[in-house]
Amino acid sequence: MPLNAGGKVTVAGLFSGKGGVGRSTLAVGLSVALCRKGERVLLADLNASLHCLDYLLGMEDRVLFGLSDLYKGASPEKVFPESERTKGLFLCPPPEEEGFCTDPEGYWAALEQGAAAVEASFLLLDLPATMTGISAFLLEKTDIPLSVTTGEKAALFGAEAFEAQARAAGKQARLLVNRLDMTDLSSYRNGRESVKQWIDRTHTLLVGVVPESYELFRCSEEGRIEEAGETALCFLNIATRLKGEEVPLFSGMREEKKLRRSLLGF
Repeated sequence: MPLNAGGKVTVAGLFSGKGGVGRSTLAVGLSVALCRKGERVLLADLNASLHCLDYLLGMEDRVLFGLSDLYKGASPEKVFPESERTKGLFLCPPPEEEGFCTDPEGYWAALEQGAAAVEASFLLLDLPATMTGISAFLLEKTDIPLSVTTGEKAALFGAEAFEAQARAAGKQARLLVNRLDMTDLSSYRNGRESVKQWIDRTHTLLVGVVPESYELFRCSEEGRIEEAGETALCFLNIATRLKGEEVPLFSGMREEKKLRRSLLGF
């Protein structure tokens, strides 16, 4: 999918039918990777009243306004601060009022205004773990719906349900597997269910895999961004795919062929 044809902002959303799959951590990693690929990104935290992304980005001391403050006359420059660590990455904090989500058209108009104000080429939505309400509404606005899952049965069930919802909305979901255990690749060749089976089970095309990473967890806890290592490389590969460019799934990683054979069967 080519981006920014005619100046159009590309809207990508991270959806899941189950909480605890790591959407927010993925949202930060993908935003940073897209900026490293030359994009300007507005990252929107859509979990009303729950601040998360500002802590993960180390920006909690700079968030003084919320999206709903646009309605009250606050300037976009105050509402959407730019990361001091990653040039071109802007944060849209969540609205403070829970009821703000009951006005989806107004919510979307504010997001569009924010994307235009910061001249974003990408609007990345970190959505609540639900497939109703604001998430269902914004699915209609999304160019690239990303279905976030882990290998847990409940998460895979949620991903399968989301694929059906996206298809009903005329959208093609993309599967994003998080926290994949890569400590024993041989187990996937000896009966352990792997990514290939998850693709079949959820009926969803795969866009990327992010391994379980203690370093990524530690960075998240400390409000830092992991910019080196294989996890960061995974995010760069996914960002490249989101930009419509072709890149092998495990490109540049150690044991690339072994990973592909163990997890995808070829």
